[in-house]
Amino acid sequence: MTWVSYNFHALTIIISAIGLFLTVVGGFFALLQWKQNTMLKRAEIIKQIVDKLRYEKEMADITYMVEYDRFKYTREFHRDTHLEQRIDSLLALLDYACYLRFNKIIRKREFSILEYRIVRIVGRRDIQAYLWNLHHFARANNTICSFSHLVKLGLINRLFPTEFESSTCESFKNKKFLNF
Repeated sequence: MTWVSYNFHALTIIISAIGLFLTVVGGFFALLQWKQNTMLKRAEIIKQIVDKLRYEKEMADITYMVEYDRFKYTREFHRDTHLEQRIDSLLALLDYACYLRFNKIIRKREFSILEYRIVRIVGRRDIQAYLWNLHHFARANNTICSFSHLVKLGLINRLFPTEFESSTCESFKNKKFLNF
């Protein structure tokens, strides 16, 4: 091997090593950029949910109605389409937030921004009675409850009476308004 071919061979190794190093550095920066974009996207999702709960008048009104126990789950509730739709919209939004958390799309720290409000709403007895009715109605019809993630959160955090899973729950026996 001549001196020139030896230097050429060493030079190609050095150039390859530099190329590999730059590829690794570029990959590292791409990973950082991806993580930052993912974090921003999760923050955007949380902000949209918070904005909807706090600043959209109809949603804010129904949220406060539930939080301050002005919502009552009675037999007439299912006859008042407007009220039922408003409650369902609120529960659907909260259920979506729980879905995101349970599927690890948002982290616990991010979910904590919404958790107080969700726990406060799911902790309301009349909301629990409504969820209990929907949960057991869905079971009786071999389908998934509309707000299954809220129910899951309530069960995990022990927000519901211990007999919630029973269709003959004593706590809600006078609130059974659906056929199951």
